[in-house]
Amino acid sequence: MRRFSFVLHPLFRFPFEILIFIFVIGFLFGIYTKDIDAIVPSLAGVLIFFLFFVIKRFSFILVSDRTIKIQFGAFAFCDIALSNIKDISTIEHKAFDGIGVKIRGRGEIAMVTRAGKVVELHLAEMNYCRMFGFARISFNVLRLSPEKQDEFIVMIKELVGIH
Repeated sequence: MRRFSFVLHPLFRFPFEILIFIFVIGFLFGIYTKDIDAIVPSLAGVLIFFLFFVIKRFSFILVSDRTIKIQFGAFAFCDIALSNIKDISTIEHKAFDGIGVKIRGRGEIAMVTRAGKVVELHLAEMNYCRMFGFARISFNVLRLSPEKQDEFIVMIKELVGIH
């Protein structure tokens, strides 16, 4: 088994734990002073930075002899059988396409943490991804942004037998 991390956009490299701590202090101060003007922004800040923290800490791609398991924070999870992979290549992911989990239409989804060159998996049959633990999204093309992209592509090609 080989574990790949997602490439971290400079935005995700920031220590969000510090910001979460500051906003929690502001939230507790707002509760103590009963000031709604301090509670609401602090609570919103905690939630926003917690989402970034979850993506940073709990996102990975796990490649075994038979499957690829992809966990993108608490937002998406999917298993792909290596026998279902038809082709693997790189593609330019535009900045306006956004980062995160994106449903692109026409059976395409993206789980990316940056714009630029990303890996694109083409599947022989439709697969599905679980979003937020309950919603199932079908796809046959998946974009990923693993940290060691070339190594990831070579490994998948060897395991699948693509030349």
